Amino acid sequence: MKNMYFFCALLIAGQLWAQEPSLPAGLGGSEPSLPQGLGSESGEERSENHSVESWKEKLPFELSGFMDTRWGHRLRSDPLQDPISIAEFRLHHELEKDWKEVHVKYSADFLYDPVWDAVDLNLNSGTSWFDLREAHAVFRPFRFMDIKIGRQILTWGTGDLIFINDLFPKDWVSFFVGRDLVYLKAPSDAIKLALFSDVANLDIIYTPQFDSDRYISGQRISFYSQGAHSLQGQNAPISVQDQEQWFSDDEISIRLYRSIKASTIALYYYRGFWKSPAGFEPNLGKYTFPELSVYGASVRGPFANGIAYVEGGYYDSMKDREGTNPLIRNSELRVLGGYEKEIFEETTLGVQ
Repeated sequence: MKNMYFFCALLIAGQLWAQEPSLPAGLGGSEPSLPQGLGSESGEERSENHSVESWKEKLPFELSGFMDTRWGHRLRSDPLQDPISIAEFRLHHELEKDWKEVHVKYSADFLYDPVWDAVDLNLNSGTSWFDLREAHAVFRPFRFMDIKIGRQILTWGTGDLIFINDLFPKDWVSFFVGRDLVYLKAPSDAIKLALFSDVANLDIIYTPQFDSDRYISGQRISFYSQGAHSLQGQNAPISVQDQEQWFSDDEISIRLYRSIKASTIALYYYRGFWKSPAGFEPNLGKYTFPELSVYGASVRGPFANGIAYVEGGYYDSMKDREGTNPLIRNSELRVLGGYEKEIFEETTLGVQ
């Protein structure tokens, strides 16, 4: 029997109420009474709302959150997967606190989804009953420096859902099963150093233990296996050789950028591993994350009454630079161009 988890949520609601303005001369008199149950708040209800607001103000931190439920069913039968793609209940909660020069944030989700039915707690895979999204501290030791330490959501680059120099982990399962778009960005356990100057700004991000994508493995979404020359799903989920050694299976990401008038130019560097499995070790029968370096640049600025951008990156597959090993993904040159313009109020047309 599948495991159930019960969640309790505290719903906080506020009520603002003001004195009604007086009616113009000649329109006075008593108003007709409303039917029972449609009148103004009773004294007891006002007292309860005031108590909740007072309780919230007394908390030593800022509290927020939401509940979300999603359900999806495949339109065509898939022999490799369950008919239901998602049947999820999610309780998201956030806590924030400022102590003088330090800002602390925590955000996480409690989850229940019988499609996955994961019991063991795994903070990296996003497949268990608890998903820790953020748990970090931010402080400024010097006027020209910010430091963020802990679990955080990281991103940069110019593309819209196309990532070249953004080598931070993505949750492709969330993207394809229809979760909110914010869940496409998976968390990183990292240290971010941001340096500011009049000449340029520099971001250095160090991840002491490799954070892979939450990739398509066949468990919930099928994929085409080049090795097997067929679709694979729950019948044959992939097995990977994890990169879990602290300070040896690490990553570093660097961005140097500056603004010139209304445009922004940036240079990027990444050293780590392919974020999704890109190699295969036949002796172990497992997929691997080969070593990878990326060198890139981007420009974004106004053009023809809109915004244009160009971004490129060279993916140096360090384990097979000659491209002779069919079991390791080749090096790649990726280039992206895009343009977006507001065609109506609050309506933007973009092309990439």
